[in-house]
Amino acid sequence: MKIISVDEKPEFVDEATAYFQKKWASENTMALYEDCIRHSIAHKGGVPNWYLLKDEEKTIGCVGLITNDFISRMDLNS
Repeated sequence: MKIISVDEKPEFVDEATAYFQKKWASENTMALYEDCIRHSIAHKGGVPNWYLLKDEEKTIGCVGLITNDFISRMDLNS
């Protein structure tokens, strides 16, 4: 199994976006995931960061590290 950081390998941004959207997004949050994943590669490191878990060439899972779980209460983030 390989863990691929989209920050370190931005060529996986489209695959990661599609996978996260398929597994986690609703119709209302599709653009939110795409925006967050695409903008995360610009900062290189830290949070947010997105990972794909691959077995050979097949994606078998994903991990997203974000500061606020897409909630609107940014005042609760410390």
